[in-house]
Amino acid sequence: MGKYGTNLEGFGAFEGGVNADKGAPLVSTSSDGATSLLFGPAALREIQAGVANGDFAIPPDAAGDTITEENPLPYWTFTDSSAGAITCAIVSDSGSGSGNILRWTVAANTASKSALIFRNVPIAATRDRAYAYSLEVTAGGSSNITTRDLVISLQYLKADQTNTGTAISRTYDFADFINTSTGLFIANTERLNAPADAAYAQIVIQVAATTTNASSYVIDLYEVKLIPGQPMILVADRVDAATYGPGAMWKANGITSVDTDMPTSLTAGYGKLQISSAAVSVTSPFISSDAGTGIDAVLVQTGNLVVDDTSGGADQITITSTTAGSGLTIGGDTNLYRSAANTLKTDDSLQVVGLIATERASALDEALTARATGDATARFALYSNGAMEWGAGGARDLNLYRASAGLLKSDFALAATNISLSGTNGLRHDTPATTTQTSSAGIWVLVSGTNYQLRRNSSSARYKTNIVDADEVVLDAARKVKPRHYESTIEDENGATRLGFIAEEIHDAGLTHAVGYDAEGKPETIDPTALIAALWHRVSNLEDRLKALEEA
Repeated sequence: MGKYGTNLEGFGAFEGGVNADKGAPLVSTSSDGATSLLFGPAALREIQAGVANGDFAIPPDAAGDTITEENPLPYWTFTDSSAGAITCAIVSDSGSGSGNILRWTVAANTASKSALIFRNVPIAATRDRAYAYSLEVTAGGSSNITTRDLVISLQYLKADQTNTGTAISRTYDFADFINTSTGLFIANTERLNAPADAAYAQIVIQVAATTTNASSYVIDLYEVKLIPGQPMILVADRVDAATYGPGAMWKANGITSVDTDMPTSLTAGYGKLQISSAAVSVTSPFISSDAGTGIDAVLVQTGNLVVDDTSGGADQITITSTTAGSGLTIGGDTNLYRSAANTLKTDDSLQVVGLIATERASALDEALTARATGDATARFALYSNGAMEWGAGGARDLNLYRASAGLLKSDFALAATNISLSGTNGLRHDTPATTTQTSSAGIWVLVSGTNYQLRRNSSSARYKTNIVDADEVVLDAARKVKPRHYESTIEDENGATRLGFIAEEIHDAGLTHAVGYDAEGKPETIDPTALIAALWHRVSNLEDRLKALEEA
C-alpha cells in the first residue's frame, strides 16, 4: 500500500537542522530560548504517541485544500476509492493540542464507496513476541447516521512490507460519535502481541458509505495513537537505590505479577503480588509504609482474596480459611471467617445499629438463629414472618407470634409468678384450646362431640332478645332445689368438703336452664347465674305473699 519513510533531503544549512521533504522540521540545531524545540512536531508525536503527525499538526502544502495524492497529508498515504465522493481536509480547531483536526466529508447520494489514510509505524518486535501494541483513534461528530462507517485496522508487516499475523479491525458508524469525543480501541486480544518477524504496524483508517443518503455527513478525527506494551516495567528505589535494586512488573501465562525485586524466573506465580481473572494473592508479606505520616499497611497471605465479576456469579470477596482466628481480621483481634457452607462466623460479639434479614424464599424460613456448640437444632429462631421459637437444644418448640392486629399469641400455656397487665386489651386468651376432660373444677361448655371450651358469658341486653319474666315452672323448680354438703372426688381438690348443688337434682327439679350437659346428655355443670335468677324469683314471690298477708 506504500513505502515507509520520508525521503529526507539530509542536513540543510548550519542553522536549519533536519527537515522533511516538504520543509517541516524534524531535528533542530537551534537552542535559542525557552521556546526552542529539539524535535519538530512530527518527530515529537512519533516519540510521544507512536505515530508521526498522528495529531495532524502538519498540514499538506495547500493547507486548506482537500487532501489528494497531489496534496498529500505529511507522513500519511491517502487512497480514494470513492471517485471524490469521500474527502478529508485539515481544519483548525482550538480544542486540540495541535490546533488541527482531520475532517472527513461523505457527499450526499453516496453508497458502497470508501476512502482511507494509512501509515506504517516501525515497532520493536522480538522472537519471544514480548511486545504488544494497541491502536487508539479519537473521533467525534454530530451526525446521527448509521449508513456511514469509520473502520480502524491494525496489520503487522515484515521488513519487506508483506503481511504477518492476522489483521485486527473494528467498524463503527457515525451514530457512535454524536456530540462526543470517543476513543476507539482495537479489540484487546492476544493478536495485539507483535509477531516475532514483525517490523512495522500498519495503521489504516477508512471512511465508507454503505447505503445512499440524501444529505452529506462529516466526522472529525482528532488524533491517532499507537500504545506500546513493554515486556517488563522496572521501578527504581527512590530512597536507598544503593541498597535496593529495582522492582518489576510483568505478565506471564495470563497473570500479572509485581515483585519488589527483579525476578529470576518469569513463571506465573513467582511475584509477591499477582493479579489474574481468578485471584489476587500475596505469597509473602507485602508492606507499604510512610514514615512521615505514620501509616503502615501490611497484607499477609492467609488464603486467596478473590474478587469475581464474571457472568457466572455475583461479585464476591473470598477468604478460603475456615479456622477460627485466621479469617478476615479487623482491629487486630476481631475476625470473620467461613466456618461451614453458607455460614459466616465471628468469634467476637456482634453489635449493629440495624440488623436486617431479607430475601428469604418463604415466610416460614429462618431469618435469625442462635445455638450452643454441639446443638443439632438452634435454640432460638426468628422466622421471616416475625414468629419466634425457642427452647433447650434439640427441643425448640415454644413459639410466639402475631396472630392479628394487636394480638400476641402462643400455642402453649403461659406460667408466671407475677403478671402485670396494662393497655386497653390487657392479657387475654383469644381462642383457648378445647379439652375432652369432664372432671375439672372449671366450667367448660360443650362445643361439639366430646370437646369442651371456655366460653364468654355476656349479660348485656344488647346480646339478648325475647326478654320476659320467669314463669311458674322456674318458681316451682326453685322450691325443689336443695343446697348440699359433699366431699369432692376431683383429683386437684383432694377430697375437700364443699357446699353447693347437685346438677342431677337441679335437672330433676326441672330447672334445666341452669344445667350444662355432656356429649351423652348427662348433667355435667351448673350455671350459677341461672340458679341465682331462680332463687331471686322465689324470694320475690315470698316477699309478695308476705306483703299480702300483712295487708290482710
